[in-house]
Amino acid sequence: MGIKTMSQFYYGHAVDNNEHFISIDEGGGEIIVNLTPGGYTFTELATELQRALNEAGALDYSVVANRTTRKYKITGTGVFSILAGTGIYAGGDMFEVLGLSGSDKTGLSTYTSDNATGFVFRPQLKFFNYVPTSNNESSIQSTLNESGDGSVEIVNFGTVNFMECSMQYITNRCDKPDVIELDISAVENAMAFLKYIRTKNRIEFMPDRDDVSTYEKLIIQRTDKSSSGIEVQLYEMNGIQDYFETKNLVFRKVV
Repeated sequence: MGIKTMSQFYYGHAVDNNEHFISIDEGGGEIIVNLTPGGYTFTELATELQRALNEAGALDYSVVANRTTRKYKITGTGVFSILAGTGIYAGGDMFEVLGLSGSDKTGLSTYTSDNATGFVFRPQLKFFNYVPTSNNESSIQSTLNESGDGSVEIVNFGTVNFMECSMQYITNRCDKPDVIELDISAVENAMAFLKYIRTKNRIEFMPDRDDVSTYEKLIIQRTDKSSSGIEVQLYEMNGIQDYFETKNLVFRKVV
């Protein structure tokens, strides 16, 4: 099945086991905010940050994810500071994951990420061999029971949906800009994306990159190289130098 639109993925919002703290100040000194490590998506991390802030502080906090800019808007019910430059965890990876630069944010009740968070992976062409989650469903731990009179009963524990695709003609070359979207780092970008998904962190998939509000949360299920999805590879396309493909990728929809 074909796809009529150019797609994209948001990724890179995982919270590391060793770098999951930031610090704030509500006026009475430094407060440690502890986020739970995990493989979050862009929108999931906003929810987790809000939870952690409300658990740590005395103010009420809300965190909104802007899907166009990939930035977070953090709002408290009073003035507070984000100690990105002077706190005990200043310069830590968690601030970078949240798009916050290395200086303190002070004197306000609302702050927005300085930089876009995570990464965007944009395939250079429309998917090949695309099967959307709406057309690809399986039962979870299903059992088929057949009685002597011929009646059949299927017992299962729910359903799961998958998205399948392959990405082809991945290249840094710019000799066909009217056919293949130009990206002089396309091979490196594709490999960075594959290396991330093999860690089983969740990602966000937008079938139409012009409609960022419509997305699905996915996790890699299997690749052509690994039935468990933990091994990835870019394959050089037969007879075409400097052009690569992922072969078949299967993602499970996260509900």
